[in-house]
Amino acid sequence: MADELQAVVESVGLLADKAEASRWELASAVAAAYEELPAYARGLTAGLCLRLRRSTDQVYNLRDAANLRERLRVESALSVSHFATLSHLADRYNLTDSDCKDWLVWAEETDTSVRKMSAEIGVKHTEDQRKAYMRRAVRVGKDVQILWVDAESLQMPEELRAKTRAVLPALREWIGELEKWGG
Repeated sequence: MADELQAVVESVGLLADKAEASRWELASAVAAAYEELPAYARGLTAGLCLRLRRSTDQVYNLRDAANLRERLRVESALSVSHFATLSHLADRYNLTDSDCKDWLVWAEETDTSVRKMSAEIGVKHTEDQRKAYMRRAVRVGKDVQILWVDAESLQMPEELRAKTRAVLPALREWIGELEKWGG
């Protein structure tokens, strides 16, 4: 009985391996089509969606996965979905190619799902995003202060200077609340 079970599991596994290999072939073909016909991308997308019976997002995911895999020049057993998700996360969190390779190695070593990989990357980079956001907010406060000081030397009309002066306290209060939150 154990041998029969193993045989069935293996045959299903081989089908899954073929399906994933075919999915990578499909992803590569979609990416090649977009590279070949960029000026006609709208018609191409609509045509691919119709012919492949997939949504626009699915077609773009196939393209993005193949492009990332090609750009990184890695051989991985991870799925097209892993690469598509990582491609979008790389854009969102400004991940370098080296960062992407590291995440792929981690995902493969831990045999993690796409969802868990996405969550891990999000947790790792959200803290950095918060710090960057806080730095930008503080910089905006300083820039508005400089604008206020420079308004006088530029002989800005009094009505516009008054509006600039009115914005400054509200902005300072907002930045103060952000600093409490961002701690």
